[in-house]
Amino acid sequence: MEETNEVVLDLVKKNGPVLPVQISKEIKSDILFASAVLSELVKQKQIFISYGKVGGSPVYYSSGQESKLNLLKEHLPGKEKEAYELLKEKKIIRDITAEPWQRVALRSIQDFAIPIRATIRGKIELFWKWYLASNDEAKTLILEIFKNKQEIPKKTPFEKPQEVPLEKPKEIPTEEKKEVNESLKYNFKDKISSYFSEKNINVVNEEVSKAKDVEMEVDLPSEIGTLRFFVKGVGKKRISDADLSLAYNMGQTKKLPVLFLTEGELTKKAKEYLDKNLKGYLIFRKV
Repeated sequence: MEETNEVVLDLVKKNGPVLPVQISKEIKSDILFASAVLSELVKQKQIFISYGKVGGSPVYYSSGQESKLNLLKEHLPGKEKEAYELLKEKKIIRDITAEPWQRVALRSIQDFAIPIRATIRGKIELFWKWYLASNDEAKTLILEIFKNKQEIPKKTPFEKPQEVPLEKPKEIPTEEKKEVNESLKYNFKDKISSYFSEKNINVVNEEVSKAKDVEMEVDLPSEIGTLRFFVKGVGKKRISDADLSLAYNMGQTKKLPVLFLTEGELTKKAKEYLDKNLKGYLIFRKV
């Protein structure tokens, strides 16, 4: 096995980024064995694995081959590809001023969007750095953003109102809304519990358990044995493509398939996005 590891490591260094199927052909084995060897090399931190996929499989690469990851661009869904191009052009994007779809997309392209945090005027802010940009370049661009921001706010009344509505509506609902929705919130979580009982699904790790937002890892029985899934529960009447994309991204981070549970209906755009981009990666179920 040690000798095989060395052979595979050399192949990745010479030809990376590579797919498991390419390695399996070179070492004359099946894909499962090749994937196992590659995973072992990743654990040993000798090579790296991509978040993005080509034909359902991640690619493997070694240090110094990062620039070649642009091959993944052609396999990105529409919005993620737009975010890729935008970040490549700007090098730095301030999260709080990005459009909602951009925020979701940037979190999905983890191979290219590197999150960095900067303390500005005592407040920590999130920025997204182009993966090939240096830290010095990022620092310069962030300082430039705030230099411009200091000159504009007092003369342009549009700056501050733009930040406030984006952040507060969802986080600070009125007391009336909280009271009216309380029973609905309880029912949604209750329905998820009933769904789990009906399907013999076991909760392994409950990470978020809010009234309308549930995140957990579960074990789901199947014909080939128990499968581990990441569950995202969203208590909304209308489920958007951004909701699906965010859930998929969270599953990718954990390297788990996603079970998306809701009482709501998919928008037309979300249904198209699910059928076109998330088949095999995200299971959508109403509870």
